[in-house]
Amino acid sequence: MELSAMLLDIIKNSYGTGDIVEFHRLEGGYWNDVFSLKVQNKRYVLRISHRSTKKESIVYEHMLLHYMNKQIKEIPAPIMLVDGTTFFFHEGRIISLYPFMEGVIPEITKATRHAAAEMLAKLHMAAQRFPNKKKNPAHTSIKNLNWNHNHMWNWEKLKQQLEKHSQQLFTSHLDHPDQHGCIAKLIKMKNEIERLKGNISQWTVQLANANPDLLFAPTHGDYYRGNLLVVNDQISAVIDWDECRPDWLSYELARATWELCKDKKLHTLNREWAIEFVQTYKNAGGPVPANELQLLIPFIRSVRMIEILFYLDQGFQGEEWDPEYTLHNLYSLLNLASYQELF
Repeated sequence: MELSAMLLDIIKNSYGTGDIVEFHRLEGGYWNDVFSLKVQNKRYVLRISHRSTKKESIVYEHMLLHYMNKQIKEIPAPIMLVDGTTFFFHEGRIISLYPFMEGVIPEITKATRHAAAEMLAKLHMAAQRFPNKKKNPAHTSIKNLNWNHNHMWNWEKLKQQLEKHSQQLFTSHLDHPDQHGCIAKLIKMKNEIERLKGNISQWTVQLANANPDLLFAPTHGDYYRGNLLVVNDQISAVIDWDECRPDWLSYELARATWELCKDKKLHTLNREWAIEFVQTYKNAGGPVPANELQLLIPFIRSVRMIEILFYLDQGFQGEEWDPEYTLHNLYSLLNLASYQELF
């Protein structure tokens, strides 16, 4: 969605900002449309949520953000409209406004990994104190995930499509023949995908049944470099909370460890970086207990499987997806099968 004169006028009147004198689209924004707005000497970030985003999910997200902002200044809270609400609808999509946070998306270095680990520890400590026990209706925790049918994929349908209609995956990339080799490899490995899906889903279900006391609290849901901003190698903002939900904190720690310590060329984890990242998290007060650190590698493999199934489903639906990244996840999943525990 682009910013029309009508929408800009609605924003001005709804928030009482004054005239919007400058605006431009911000980088990223894979799922949402995100813009920078300038009003006299103030800057804001406007988020136009994905068309699938539901009101109930935004209500949960904004409630969590208002709480977290009071604990951690680097977390932006949504700005209230003049009527006291924090979002409105326009052309079927949810519109919300945030303060502009200084910083740039970081390159991953030792310094930024250290800062990201310390910030994650702060997030988890604050999240444990969040008084509202409601769930985000749009995002299911891995603890409660139905691996066969959920908001991201229908396994029986996806399995049939891989077996009988796999050529459909090429149609979304007719203008990108460089991706066809990745798609062909994914299709060729469809039996391996099914095998891995069965093993990993069985493991997570057994874990949930056998370990009801694993540390559980609200999480960011997508803690990686693209949702962090830095100034002088320090985290200046943690943005894009639209996947926030209560979940196992060790699961989020595993996700973050992979994202900030992976070797993408080799499709595996840099063990030295990962150990240092987790130790920094623990030294900063990160609450995930020592006995749960053995779950990090299996959880990393679970995330790889979830992303494979999600992206394949997006491809069959004709939505934007990334075959190269999906194949990277599959190679990583296979490589991590023989990986030893970090701790």
